Amino acid sequence: MLSINATLLVQLIQFLILTFILNRLMFRPILKIIRDRSEHIDAGKKEIENLELKTQELANEYLSIERDARKQAHKERARVKMDAVTSAGELYNAAKNKVTSMRQEIDMEVEQEVQKVRPFLQREAEALVDEITEKMIGIGTEA
Repeated sequence: MLSINATLLVQLIQFLILTFILNRLMFRPILKIIRDRSEHIDAGKKEIENLELKTQELANEYLSIERDARKQAHKERARVKMDAVTSAGELYNAAKNKVTSMRQEIDMEVEQEVQKVRPFLQREAEALVDEITEKMIGIGTEA
């Protein structure tokens, strides 16, 4: 059986003293370390979340900048193409005008040559007509 006597009281006091000492030396520091570790882990998780948000923001900003750069490049490409088409049109018109000018000069030279040669050809044609007429009529060859 169980007897209640002075040893029980001593054991109870020893247990309370041991509990107090263990609480001071072991349980409180361990609980503090566990609390600190939890706070550190929570702070790390928050920092990771912040970094993920910042990374996402930077990725979105990068995509936005890239999209704007592509739009700008497309506009620049269209502008350069239009400039090239305009320049090509101007060059074509200049070449066309030059060809027209050269053609007019050549036509004038040909006309001048025709004017120079026309009297000669006129005399030659009259001479041929006279000769043909004489041969057809028979004048001049019988004599």
